[in-house]
Amino acid sequence: MDRGESLVFDRAVEYYDRTRSLSSASMDKLIPLIRRDAGDGPCLEIGVGTGRIALPLQAGGTAMVGLDLSQPMMRRLVHNAGGRLPFPLVAADASSLPFADDSFAAALIVHVLHLIPEWRRALEELVRVVRPAGALVIDIGRETKGPFRDLLAQFAAAANIPETHRGINDAGELDAALGELGAELTQTHVIEEVRRAGYDKTIEALEAGTYSITWAADEAARHRAGAHTRRWAEARYGPLDRRYDYRLEIALRTYRLSGF
Repeated sequence: MDRGESLVFDRAVEYYDRTRSLSSASMDKLIPLIRRDAGDGPCLEIGVGTGRIALPLQAGGTAMVGLDLSQPMMRRLVHNAGGRLPFPLVAADASSLPFADDSFAAALIVHVLHLIPEWRRALEELVRVVRPAGALVIDIGRETKGPFRDLLAQFAAAANIPETHRGINDAGELDAALGELGAELTQTHVIEEVRRAGYDKTIEALEAGTYSITWAADEAARHRAGAHTRRWAEARYGPLDRRYDYRLEIALRTYRLSGF
């Protein structure tokens, strides 16, 4: 898999909503926070996917436009919307947006920039298509803390794949890049969920290729890495049918463009 290309989520469409959903409590916090900064729009969401964020934003009164590389994901969005097109959808790459300058009042990009090698170019494009004084609402990627990180590290080493994503993984680097583009960080919000998972189920998901970071390994490599990770986890944690708690962090950062 070429790490120079943006990652396309076609293969995840059948399980994306089940594995990437947030709790209703987290969504009840998240959507008003985004709506406060995006306002009534129009708001462009990069990586709109199956609409897990854009659909409730549209329902709340924010006029949305969605962009994604994956046609199957956007078809699932239409299905999730009851079979009708809820707002304009565009198939394109974030590093080359097919919109005129100053087309949007705001832009939203959640859990996507870590998948885009040309993330700096994507930021330039966001700044170009959002109007002066408009808002960019960004979360570079969901951060998980706890045994999952250790299991992933073991799996990645055994599969000979990177443990980090192909795009940006550091919020400070994001702040600096947007500062150079004239966007000022104005708000940060962190939403945390405490979840429970099983060691065995986590390893099964890594082996099955549920997480995009594992897609760099073929099926045989994932099976070998899964066997290694099971042996390591049993020695470290004991019986793998035990469950563990982990924290899932959603970290929204809102940037305001210069008004001039």
